[in-house]
Amino acid sequence: MAEDENRQLMERAVISFLAAKGCAVTTVEIIREMDKMKLNCKDSPIHFLNRLRTKGIIKSTFSREKKSLIWSLCDDVKVR
Repeated sequence: MAEDENRQLMERAVISFLAAKGCAVTTVEIIREMDKMKLNCKDSPIHFLNRLRTKGIIKSTFSREKKSLIWSLCDDVKVR
């Protein structure tokens, strides 16, 4: 699989996971899910999260309760 296709697959997996959860999740939870799905790429999941954030697809906030960044889909994002 070409690296660009792998990146797109990883991005879609992150978006689908966040949509399925329906709530904000931590970086560690996302990484664990990607590991379960056996998705790996040269870029780490953190790079994918930041790339999706800069595209305006997902957002992050710091949770004092979880002491971690939590990620969720932006309000205007529609998942097919």
